[in-house]
Amino acid sequence: MKLLATVFVALLTGLSAFAFDTQVKGFLALDLMNVRAIEYQRAAPDVTAGVGAFDLKFFAEQERLTLKIKLDLDGTELNYYNIFEEVTARYRLTDMVSFEAGKGVIYFHQKHWGVLEASYYDSGSILGANNSWRDQDNKLLTVINFGSYQQRFINHFTFYGSSSAPNRNPDGTLIYNTDGTKKYFNQKSFRSKYERGFADQIEFFPTKELSLAIGGVHYWSQVNPQRSWALDTNGEYKSDLWQFWWEYLYGFTSQDEDAASYARPLQWEQVAQIGAEYSINELYSALLDIEGCWAHGAEYPHKITANGKTTIDANRRGQSSKVTNYKVDLGTKIKLYPSAFMTLGVAGELKNMRESDRPDKTIRAAEAAAKLSWWF
Repeated sequence: MKLLATVFVALLTGLSAFAFDTQVKGFLALDLMNVRAIEYQRAAPDVTAGVGAFDLKFFAEQERLTLKIKLDLDGTELNYYNIFEEVTARYRLTDMVSFEAGKGVIYFHQKHWGVLEASYYDSGSILGANNSWRDQDNKLLTVINFGSYQQRFINHFTFYGSSSAPNRNPDGTLIYNTDGTKKYFNQKSFRSKYERGFADQIEFFPTKELSLAIGGVHYWSQVNPQRSWALDTNGEYKSDLWQFWWEYLYGFTSQDEDAASYARPLQWEQVAQIGAEYSINELYSALLDIEGCWAHGAEYPHKITANGKTTIDANRRGQSSKVTNYKVDLGTKIKLYPSAFMTLGVAGELKNMRESDRPDKTIRAAEAAAKLSWWF
């Protein structure tokens, strides 16, 4: 990764005497009114309003070289490094071949937005879903793209690593915190000696209206108990009146105990999405999105230390579980300007939890919202 970064810096230095075509794009989503009610919560329905999403993208292009920077300004853990969700440079060698490197998103998911909520692939859930193969961004990657829209296919092959990794001494041994957990940090380059991931996605464009894709991903890390992998297929159809989208994923994940708050040593999961949008006229359209998420795995026991005594959390005791989520999202989109629209809709979600040593539990939630989205 350091070598590739050096190559791209050299390219930029050599081209610095020439002018770039630059462009700034942004996306702002405002929650004008959001009302949520969740079963088993005795409090009144929660009413909120505020900023739902705020992203800025910077593009610079010169002949065969394209630079892209995406700032995630609505993230919950903003810092000098994570605010840059994407920082990539692409060099087009021929009309069929291009290379891409930097920090960005793996070519794997479609991640189509639902109606009021993002999809399970993009962490959109009222009750919270247990799927791990989501938000495949903030990755340190190198990509080889082969094909073109004119040839009706594009193949994206990605070699990548995580932007977060356990800290190590110069000799490669792990550094631990005082409580015995591994110390993680944000890394700017990764070493294949300790981790490596591969992903491949092929997009097909049989007609102007239809796009299809299939993909696979495989990730190994020295600190993870097992290798992680997933298969994904998705598609989209667009006409003057209709738009359909669909996606299905089947995968397995294995995480280091200290990598995340709810890390799992092993988990099998499936995620499915299907949706449609019908244009009633130039101003109004109707939308429907249906999703399901099935996760089956186990958790690490969570230790609690108080007054010099260490115990196991009764709710996170290393039990195996099956968690199922279903979500229905429907609404109306009102076009205000060519680049702005308002969405009025309702959503419902059901979550069923089956643990190995406890009775089943089912929770339901409902949401009604008005949202304003603006591209600029």
